[in-house]
Amino acid sequence: MDGQVAVGEHTLRIHPEHGAVVTYAAWDARPLVRPRAAPARALAGDLPPLLGREGELHTAQGDLAPNTPVEVVGEPGIGKTALLRRLSHQYQRPGHVVFLHVDGHPGEDVMQMLFESFYEYEGAKVATAAELGRYLEDRQGLVVLDDEELPRQELGRLMSLAPACAFAIGAAERRLWARGRSIALNGLDEGSCLALAQRELARELSDRERTSLARLAQTLDGHPLRILQAAHLMIERSRPRSDRPAPSGSPKEQFDELVTRSIEDDEERALGPLAAFPRIALDAGRLAEITGVPDTRRMLSSLEERGLVQAHGRSYSLVGTAATAVARHTDAAAWRERTLEHYAGSERDLGAEEAPAVLSLLAAAAEAEDHGTVIRLARRADAPLALGSRWGAWREALERALSAARAVGEQPTEAWALHQLGSRAGCLGDLDGGTPLLNDALRLRESLGDGEGVTLTRDNLETLKRGAPPPSLPPVSPARPSAPPPPEPPPAETAPTPPPATGPPPGETAPTPPPATGPPPAEAAPTPAAAPSPSPPRSPPRRPQQQKGRDLPPLKPVLAALAALVVVAAIVLALTGRDDDSPSSRGDGDKAGDMDSQARERRARRGKGRRPRKRPQALPAVIQPRTLGFTARVAERSKPRVVRAENKGGARITLGDVRLGGANRRDFVVTDGCSGSTLSRGESCKVVVSFAPARRRGAEGAATLSAAIVFTDDGRRGRQTVALRARRLPG
Repeated sequence: MDGQVAVGEHTLRIHPEHGAVVTYAAWDARPLVRPRAAPARALAGDLPPLLGREGELHTAQGDLAPNTPVEVVGEPGIGKTALLRRLSHQYQRPGHVVFLHVDGHPGEDVMQMLFESFYEYEGAKVATAAELGRYLEDRQGLVVLDDEELPRQELGRLMSLAPACAFAIGAAERRLWARGRSIALNGLDEGSCLALAQRELARELSDRERTSLARLAQTLDGHPLRILQAAHLMIERSRPRSDRPAPSGSPKEQFDELVTRSIEDDEERALGPLAAFPRIALDAGRLAEITGVPDTRRMLSSLEERGLVQAHGRSYSLVGTAATAVARHTDAAAWRERTLEHYAGSERDLGAEEAPAVLSLLAAAAEAEDHGTVIRLARRADAPLALGSRWGAWREALERALSAARAVGEQPTEAWALHQLGSRAGCLGDLDGGTPLLNDALRLRESLGDGEGVTLTRDNLETLKRGAPPPSLPPVSPARPSAPPPPEPPPAETAPTPPPATGPPPGETAPTPPPATGPPPAEAAPTPAAAPSPSPPRSPPRRPQQQKGRDLPPLKPVLAALAALVVVAAIVLALTGRDDDSPSSRGDGDKAGDMDSQARERRARRGKGRRPRKRPQALPAVIQPRTLGFTARVAERSKPRVVRAENKGGARITLGDVRLGGANRRDFVVTDGCSGSTLSRGESCKVVVSFAPARRRGAEGAATLSAAIVFTDDGRRGRQTVALRARRLPG
């Protein structure tokens, strides 16, 4: 699969056999990110009137605001999506409205989808954690997360990335406890159930139909989806299949069984893969290839009208009420095996939008210990997920492949998965996590004799560690190997002081030193006294390889230099006329001691330059700002303020709990996006704070309130505090 994806300061391509190829991208080669004029994932078209939910809609609209999320909770088919759609259509505040179906997507990919909804650029791009914080911090609008099942920590981090946005969430179970508003949906009243059935029938109900539907609505607790299914049973007036036993169980289970009896044989066959994987949506074209049923799209469209399946673009999934009943009448194990074989071996390309299906299929194959299928499917999904900017799903698929490869001892696949995981982490800025993975991949590939793989892994390691390449310099002519560079001048305190050039007294002749026996001046070897003091280690220039034993100076020139040094010392003594008994020699022992002390200090300084570089220590998180001020009236809420914790050290740090303390902590609202976060170099997290003075007896007048936010981390300072000061005004 051709293509590339930009991430941070790097560009990543996929080699079909050996894996990711990482290169540094200059500033002018990176995608230009621009805010969208309209959101990429907004709802279009008119919606039918919302029946029986006016109270819940009014409550959600009144509570929905930045830093105050609203969640709608209820069982499948109760009407969560319909309420969220109506809420998004009637949103009147500034900003965009983004509607995301997040079921099955990892938290990393949901954050990427939110980034893609607000910004546009050419090509493919994955936003790093630091970029997400910068780009989403000032975005305004409403973000709707339908079918949300993220862990609470990831949900909190997602909301903290966009503190100026309001969030509406649809979930099967309650997720918000400390803040926000949770609205539980129950069944519709009798009048709304009859109005819903009449709208589906597109005609007035007869008295007999009204009586029957009213009784059914009471039996089904006003469940909207089951009322819609009952209306379509009335339209078709089809007789239930008689080849199945009478339904049993609760009234709702008996009704679901009655609905599945209206399904024809071809329709039941088309629903087989969906029944085997009831929590995921499968592409309609793939369903046709797996089941061999002709005209599958038309059949699925009919099943959607009857309330049995739900459409997600080109994909379909079984609705919650029918999933159990349909699975009861299909061979789920056989359809699971056929579906896995199709996705792992089909020549049809996978798409990034199929990430939830791929992850569910990998989980099913891993649970069945079908390691071969796990490896084949992960290999096929590698490029589509990486180049499609779904790096959360990409990570989970690679981890599945790594576990499967280790289970069966397939070392080439293990090395490939390690290479991919390390390259991914390094591109996202996690060098501490990515470097060990790449080193493990390098050792494995070297042991396997994979030359191309070794080169690729080593290149990725060097690219990620080096960062930006140095600017280009003009070429330098290489030095000749026969002429080593001249030594640097010695320090002033180590060089011998020559006597003043005064010449000999009249009538005397200076002693003539013996002729030098060493090499010519141009090739003379440096003497020990003139040797330069060693400097800190640096990368030497490359030079031609010399023969063994030629790296040391020749012996004869060294001896000649020592002899010349002795002669020079004798001349100095003869000219100055100093001896041990002369007054000028007094205190020489003290001077020698001082010189020895100075020499030891110089050796200590030179030794410092030779010490190996230590691994960078984890520095404390930089918390900014350290003081926040607010003003708000009683029973109102101030504008939210952001506190950012950023890792500016050389190693990863892990934040502990973020706590709100102080005498007036109950009057502040905190959205925590930092507790338990692990930050690599340059990454940051946010905590959003608002001042919301409550109306309490004796606390309604003007006053100055205070509190504090306490951060903990594993750096050298384990505790840092942000002071909160607020002015409360009368309501």
